[in-house]
Amino acid sequence: MNDIRVRKSTFCKLVCLLCFLTNIGQTPFLIDNYQTRYIVIPLWLAFVIICILKNHVISFWETRSIFLLFTLFCIIYGIGAMFIDNYMASSLPYVIVLSMFILFTGIMTGKNLERDDIQSINTAFIWSSVIVCVDTFLTYVYGNSLDSRIYSYDSKNSVSQILLTAWILIPLFKFDKVIPKVKRIIYLSVFILLTVTLLGLKSRATLIGIPIIIAWWLLHGNLNRRLRNILILGLFGLAIFLVINPDFTNNIFYNVVLGGRDINDINDLSSGRFIEWQSFMDDFLSAPIFGHGRMKRESIILTSLLEFGIIGGGIILYMAVWPIIWAVRYVGKSDDKYLMISSIALVYIVNGIFEQLAPFGPGVKCYYLWFVIGILVSVKGREYINSLEYK
Repeated sequence: MNDIRVRKSTFCKLVCLLCFLTNIGQTPFLIDNYQTRYIVIPLWLAFVIICILKNHVISFWETRSIFLLFTLFCIIYGIGAMFIDNYMASSLPYVIVLSMFILFTGIMTGKNLERDDIQSINTAFIWSSVIVCVDTFLTYVYGNSLDSRIYSYDSKNSVSQILLTAWILIPLFKFDKVIPKVKRIIYLSVFILLTVTLLGLKSRATLIGIPIIIAWWLLHGNLNRRLRNILILGLFGLAIFLVINPDFTNNIFYNVVLGGRDINDINDLSSGRFIEWQSFMDDFLSAPIFGHGRMKRESIILTSLLEFGIIGGGIILYMAVWPIIWAVRYVGKSDDKYLMISSIALVYIVNGIFEQLAPFGPGVKCYYLWFVIGILVSVKGREYINSLEYK
């Protein structure tokens, strides 16, 4: 029994290291100087080989709905590519395959993990995100004027989503009263740094997720009372601060919320998205069933329907919202992991309204959702089987 516990502990540390190194690969230093995909992809392939050698082969029955939809999409894509040249040029199939690879890797991973191990993985994700945050803050945010229309960092949308994920995990798991006071102060400081960096990056497609998540938490009936009180007091204090500091409020509103854009020009305000969205219906109706192939828009909803039509696009959109559907159906609102999965899934889906590849990508931008939900699928499945054995 002790040997089994040691092996499981070692395996958990390996998973934590994998997430840690994956996030570290997104630091501006590595992105600017190296091709991080050549570092991250071999890590995941090596990890999958380890899972297979440990006989953690996935049983696709555990996620039969999304696996069948993924298979159906691959068939539609393969057939469509023979008749529509632009199918092969689309970026969506690559990130979908990558996300499904991460999901199925997570399911294999969860076969040798316990529920509490997710807490350790969350911690590894948070602290590696802090390193990314510090590098991003010092390199691109610090000293950069908020009133500049030029974004400080070209990869702001990807790195912001990783930082926002850590921003979500800290209140849910690190503000608990059982955590020592010193650690709570440290995590609070990290939380503030993440908030400042997210504001400085001005990724509005990501920032819109913050008020949505706060509302989601407050509406959640089983939210930790301590966290609920902190949120309410924090929002009340922020409201007072903004009222008594109108210059600061205007600066945040015009330069962060509006991104320094002309409020009277909808297209400028939407960073060019309005013109793309305006032409959607005409383009869609010209090929509504199977789509055009590559014809991207800054929205996964519009992009999937334009590129793959009602059939393929509908499958993609269901796969995009599948994590939150699974959380609602199988996790249960009384489970603390429900709020974690549903919150991350929600902000990734909201991000997808304004970005063409979220919640699947690009790169490792959205990997954590698919990896952790895969782990939780295995853990919940094992708990269910054990409960039947005890009956």
